[in-house]
Amino acid sequence: MKNLRKQLHNIPEPSMQEKKTKKTLIEFLQKETDLKIVDCGSWFYAWKKGVNKTAQGAIAFRADMDAVSLDGKTVGHFCGHDGHSTILAMTGKKLTGKTTDRDVYLIFQPGEETGEGGAICSTLIKEKGITEVYGLHNIPGYAQGAILLRKNTFACASTGLRIHMTGSPTHAAYPENGKNPSETLARLILEVENITREFRRQGKIVRMTVIGVEIGSNSYGMSASEGEVRFTIRAEKEAEFESYLKEIRKTSEDMAKKGGFTLEME
Repeated sequence: MKNLRKQLHNIPEPSMQEKKTKKTLIEFLQKETDLKIVDCGSWFYAWKKGVNKTAQGAIAFRADMDAVSLDGKTVGHFCGHDGHSTILAMTGKKLTGKTTDRDVYLIFQPGEETGEGGAICSTLIKEKGITEVYGLHNIPGYAQGAILLRKNTFACASTGLRIHMTGSPTHAAYPENGKNPSETLARLILEVENITREFRRQGKIVRMTVIGVEIGSNSYGMSASEGEVRFTIRAEKEAEFESYLKEIRKTSEDMAKKGGFTLEME
């Protein structure tokens, strides 16, 4: 188990680029298990057929394979997905030689960090009649091997939101002749914090994190004419998530319009 985890740790790959990781996991499962493996291109799954023909619904376990980049260059398993994939692969080894009532699927998902992989793999649920899907997250501070359960929501849904504003350039000596979005973007960050506080005051579980801010260039002779701020938006419940995101988008639109900036959001 430790050897596989170290292997994966040493070949971190960004979301939707997990080629070496996938190859390593498939080779391990082919060698160490009797599970059938289905290669789906960017992802794969291994499965074991149940012996009870009357059993209702298949069961699935999933893990993520991608690593993350902290600075746009250095890629590493900072979120522990090497451990997640190792645990799932070892689950396959534990299943080897045993019989199960229901069909069991082990889903090795790509692109968890970007959200792309979940949508791709979710098609398997309907296709194979899967009625239960289990995943896990590493939580420090508890006894090794302990399994923690929580009713309702374990982790908030999240999305990335990029807000880009474009004004007009001018020489740094005459900033009044151009449109510089720096003040508007700075105020937007503060306003999103206000929105977040208001939602929480109403008892809603939401969170905003500023992921990055980029404004202007390294040219000291030019006033910044475009910039962007990137947020990660989280909420516990779907309806609250949608209304929270809608409020942030509307605020961005209003502030861009008031400042005379072209707005892009994604």
